[in-house]
Amino acid sequence: MPIKCKRYSDISECTNGILFYAAYFGKLQSGGRSAVTCIKMSLPEPIHITEYTSTWRQQCLDAFISNVPDYFTEAEVSQYENWLDLFVAEKEHSHYYVAISGKTLVGCGGFGYDEKKNEVTFAWGLVDRKFHKQGFGKQLLIYRLSKIRELYPGASIILDTTQHSRPFFERYGFVTVKYTENGYSNGMHRYDMILTVD
Repeated sequence: MPIKCKRYSDISECTNGILFYAAYFGKLQSGGRSAVTCIKMSLPEPIHITEYTSTWRQQCLDAFISNVPDYFTEAEVSQYENWLDLFVAEKEHSHYYVAISGKTLVGCGGFGYDEKKNEVTFAWGLVDRKFHKQGFGKQLLIYRLSKIRELYPGASIILDTTQHSRPFFERYGFVTVKYTENGYSNGMHRYDMILTVD
């Protein structure tokens, strides 16, 4: 029997980021009343997204390393580290952001703009492994898309990613334009994707 859920309207039922729902399992044989139980559903805690500074360098690097080898290769660790250093020195048309919950960095990501092509390239988007599956990646992606529309209206957005993240980007309208088997390393395939911004 399908479970019918109803959100409690009393704000006191929502505490510490946990939202309570009442689930009605149908009529009981005795008394004709509905069996009710409470289901706790974790909601993504709000995050603060701000521009990257070197203050966050080590936490960004730690978050990156937490995603090796499933989402990034060992070889990319030094590439990312060097990129962070160069970004601070040469960041014209480059934008990088950190997503923070409390005092903890949960993720980071950015993009660069090619004026001649009117094209934006996503750069090093990631969420610390221990914060996966909590909605932070979605919030960070939506923020970046919003900033791109604000700063570079009409620009196309391109990115490259693995088979692990491809479905995530497809949910937001990105389409694959090129596939390279083992494009990053053995067993880690590369998908070049594009999103045309209205």
